[in-house]
Amino acid sequence: MNIIQLHRTSSYKDRVILTHLKYNSLRNNRPNLPMKTTRIYQPSNYNISRLFIDSKEKSILNDFTNKEIQWYIKEPNIATEDPTIVIFVQSGHLEVSRRAFIRSTWANGNYYRDDVSGKPFVFFVCGLDPSCHCVYDNLSSEILINRDILLVNVIDTYDNLTLKGLLAMRWIRNKFGGSLEYVIKTDDDVMLNTFRWLSILRSSSFNKTSSFILGYVWQIPEVKREGRYRVSKEQYPEEYYPSFCAGPGYAMSRDAINKLLEVMTNVRYIAREDVFITGLLAAAGQVSRYSFGKESYKLYDIQMNNTVSWESTMLVHNVTELIQQNVWDIYVACYRLRNKPITNVVFVTSEIWPLKFTGETNKSLILK
Repeated sequence: MNIIQLHRTSSYKDRVILTHLKYNSLRNNRPNLPMKTTRIYQPSNYNISRLFIDSKEKSILNDFTNKEIQWYIKEPNIATEDPTIVIFVQSGHLEVSRRAFIRSTWANGNYYRDDVSGKPFVFFVCGLDPSCHCVYDNLSSEILINRDILLVNVIDTYDNLTLKGLLAMRWIRNKFGGSLEYVIKTDDDVMLNTFRWLSILRSSSFNKTSSFILGYVWQIPEVKREGRYRVSKEQYPEEYYPSFCAGPGYAMSRDAINKLLEVMTNVRYIAREDVFITGLLAAAGQVSRYSFGKESYKLYDIQMNNTVSWESTMLVHNVTELIQQNVWDIYVACYRLRNKPITNVVFVTSEIWPLKFTGETNKSLILK
């Protein structure tokens, strides 16, 4: 049994961040095997026709076809790009540090130099400052320096994430040529295991010409009438949504994007990005949804001595930057070992914890 240890000490006294990677060198190579996914079907009694608006009604998305409105204020630089996979990141206009962190980790093209399929093209989607309906000052300079932000003519609020997502999808469809195969959507508080996403999407398991969405699917969830995710009966009278993919990360085939955009003005609009795009639009456009297992999404719960599988963990969501950095270090280490006879790759990661040292620092976080 071999142990690889990545050890980083923070600037705080008596605090340490430890990460361990364990692998068995005596077994066959397994890390890049395609992950098992399950196709999700709608119940036979689900009335899809009720998703559509009356022919006399007007969708708020009809304005997207208004050529007099400048929907795209600033666009990313794609002069030399011809990617097969594009990743767009929903980002708040104030989240400068989150974007910088992503640029230094999974959006950094240097990590994909030896990938024969090429690096993904990554950009951020931002809106206007709600306080003045204008471009946030610091965002203007960030756009000039990095040239990887799609600034859309939409106020940057939680309820407008759906509009931002649809505008990003339309921009991708119009800007990229026939080489584009898949689009991944994620958020700025997510650490993507991009190596696994790219490996799975490029495997022979998926037909590149079919229309599908891949993620963790919530199956026929109940509509919430209260709280942050509330939707009124006037907005959506049904008691259950169609199955939809969890918002922190999902992938769409190129054909799926075409179908989703084609039906968007005919479907009852709700301001819940993941529900509307991967649920209502997908059901109306007859786009298939495939689900990872629930263990593929680590939401909020990475704590001291947690074990996370390299093969099955597709993303880590809503944890601190320190944990994200640990997670990314392990993703990279596993990726570099992918052609070696390793299997059963796991890792443990911790927040910065006050630890007492006795000279045997590794005892605190030993893998069993």
